[in-house]
Amino acid sequence: MQSTNDLSTLFLTTAGFDGSAFKVQIAKKKEQKQITVRHSQERIDIISNQSTHGGLFHHTGGLHLTCDDMFIATEKKLREGEISVLMKKKDMFQKMRSVESQAKELLQRGGKYKLPELKTILKYYRVKAVSNYRLSDAEAKLEEIIGEGKPAPSYEEWTDENEERLLYLTTKPIYIGDTALGRHERLKKMELHAAVDSMLKEERDQLREKLKAADEMEVDEVSTPRVPIRPNLGGTNTESTTAIELSPDAMIDDQDTDMQQAGI
Repeated sequence: MQSTNDLSTLFLTTAGFDGSAFKVQIAKKKEQKQITVRHSQERIDIISNQSTHGGLFHHTGGLHLTCDDMFIATEKKLREGEISVLMKKKDMFQKMRSVESQAKELLQRGGKYKLPELKTILKYYRVKAVSNYRLSDAEAKLEEIIGEGKPAPSYEEWTDENEERLLYLTTKPIYIGDTALGRHERLKKMELHAAVDSMLKEERDQLREKLKAADEMEVDEVSTPRVPIRPNLGGTNTESTTAIELSPDAMIDDQDTDMQQAGI
C-alpha cells in the first residue's frame, strides 16, 4: 500500500500536479510475536525463569496464567529447588565420609603428622578455618581435642530413601497430573467417591442425572501432543554414592560453612 501511494503521487508530480497533496506515510507498528511453542521444554524453561507479568506475556504471546504450561513450569521450579537441596546434602555426605575415612586411618596410625594430615584430622572434628592453620597451630589444636576426649561431631547420612527421591526428581517427566492442579483434581475425585457412600438415594439419583448429562455433552477431543518436561539439572550427578571417591583436595574446607555444624 505504501509503495502504491508513492508511485501514484510521483506520477501526479511528473504530470505537473501537486502530488504531495495525496502523499501519506503509513505508520509502522511493531508487534511482538510468540517465540516459543506450546507445551515445549523451551517454553516451560522460560516460564519458570520469569519473575514479571511482562516477561511472561512476551515469551508466551499473552498466555493466561491458568494454562497447563504455567502449572507445569511452577512444578518444575519446585522440583529444581528440591534437587538442589538434595545434591548439596549428598555432596556434603560424600566429602565428610572421605574425610572421616582418611582421618580415622591417620589417628589409628599415630606418630608424627604432616600439616596436610593434621588438617584432614581437624576437618574430621569440624574445626573452622583449617586452611589458615600453621603446623604448630594444628598440632596444638589436635592435642587440645584429644585431651578433651570428645568424639567428632556427627554428620547427616545419605540414605537409600534420599537416593531414590533424587533419582525420581531427576528422571520422572512432569505432566499436568503431577502439578498442584492435578493433585487438587485427584483430591476432589477422592472426596466425591467418599461422599457417595453417605448420600441419600435422591442425592445419588441427582448425581446420576448430572453424570448422564455430562456424558451427552462430551465430545471427542484431539489431544495436543506433549513432550516430557524435565527439571534442569545444571550439571548435577545422580550416580550412586558408592561409586564416587574424592581426593583430599576436594574435601570439605572452611568455605562450606553453610552446611557445617558449629565448629570446635
